[in-house]
Amino acid sequence: MKDYTKSITDINDGVLRFLVTFILFNPGTTKLMLLKAIKIATNWGLKESKDFMDESSYSPVMFRKRMTSFELNKFKEGLSSCQNADYRLDDVERIRNRKLINLGLADKQDLVSEISELMIHLLFINNLNYEKVNEMMQDIISNIDEPKLKQIYSKYESNLQ
Repeated sequence: MKDYTKSITDINDGVLRFLVTFILFNPGTTKLMLLKAIKIATNWGLKESKDFMDESSYSPVMFRKRMTSFELNKFKEGLSSCQNADYRLDDVERIRNRKLINLGLADKQDLVSEISELMIHLLFINNLNYEKVNEMMQDIISNIDEPKLKQIYSKYESNLQ
């Protein structure tokens, strides 16, 4: 995965900023809206934003940037109008959820979401680390009772054909 973080200039003006990671897997069908959102978030020009977006058609691309809550909300607003775009945004909410998990205060749905994100992260960002993902999946799946496993299998088995 190509990391475009180095081409983004961080502003150090004493304002509270959150480190945001944006990973684009596929630009979807509303590329113009996505282009605008990326351009606003990164302060890149049109060409740099388009190159970033176009490269995601071949493999995932990412950037990290410190954003104020206003900038983050503006970026999320721009992304919300992007149809079929496949991306991941690690923002304040995910950071908060991770802290709750580490403190032992998260509920089951928080844990399910975070484990799913970790598996996706391992698959797409860490160069398809098959062994680690398989180990995680085996740990998780081994704790599911047999009737539920059969139900899960039948639900997803048809996707393999």
